[in-house]
Amino acid sequence: MSKRKTIDAFFKKKDASNSEIRTPVAVETNLNTSIPDEHPSKCPKLQFEEIDHDPGSRKQICEFPINQQDKIRRAYLKEGPYQPENIDYPYNNDTHHRRFQPSWFGSHKDWLEYSPSMDTIYCLPCYLFSKKPIRRPESNVFISRGFNNWKKVKDGMNCPLIRHEGKEPNSPHKIAMKCCENLKNHSRHIDKLIEKQTSKELENNRLRLKTSVECARWLAFQACDFRGHDESLDSKNREIRDAKFCILVDEARDESKREQMAIILRFVDKEGFIKERFFHVVHVRDTTALTSKNEICAVLSHYNLHIENIRGQGYDGASNMRGE
Repeated sequence: MSKRKTIDAFFKKKDASNSEIRTPVAVETNLNTSIPDEHPSKCPKLQFEEIDHDPGSRKQICEFPINQQDKIRRAYLKEGPYQPENIDYPYNNDTHHRRFQPSWFGSHKDWLEYSPSMDTIYCLPCYLFSKKPIRRPESNVFISRGFNNWKKVKDGMNCPLIRHEGKEPNSPHKIAMKCCENLKNHSRHIDKLIEKQTSKELENNRLRLKTSVECARWLAFQACDFRGHDESLDSKNREIRDAKFCILVDEARDESKREQMAIILRFVDKEGFIKERFFHVVHVRDTTALTSKNEICAVLSHYNLHIENIRGQGYDGASNMRGE
């Protein structure tokens, strides 16, 4: 079985005999991923799409599978613009016999490319992030058609290379350059930011949980209440005051096989919102109706809550609460 191609293998290394002319290389792409993973025997074999570093003969980005385009863009960006210098540039057919000058690479080194096969120049960032269709034909010059009208290159501010870059900060070329920088900056990709944010959130949640556990352990060790229940007239922590309330009661057996009864209060606060608060837990010798009644009355009386203000009761396993 052949070894899978990586992003570093998108382009072959330069041939020692010809260090400037690069040959097409194979990019591994899966053209059909609709078959589920649970049937590996039915999955299609990986096919190969060729990409060419020569801007005059390469396929347009939009012609590659959509899920492979960013990978191909990264490969081109890693290699940089194709700027062969040690070759013979042909003269054109005009009367002044002009040709491409390699010194232009220096003034536009971040994007200018030359195609030996077509004797034209292109823009790498605009090629990588061009959108199809392009309505204006002149916009295709540095992307697919190529430019070779050399007599206009030295026409001052009317130079097509300078005009292609644009004066505005949001020119198509500068937007494409920004897209290239964003693609190379992996740490700013949305998946990386989400992963970083998720890790931070997990860290904060663990800290909150650890703090809650430590508080619970300290209160339990000191035999302190988890919430104040002083309902006396001079108390500043009256939740309920003289309002009507309901009680929710449940019993459970702890590790020492002792029955524990939990009491929860349900009431309406002074703003009109319904609140439920864990109120008390007390040990009971059994779960009979009489025992539960006596313990509930003792707890409410201890906290100055009047039995006549109860407007509802709820019990888990209510069969033991029925009576004559």
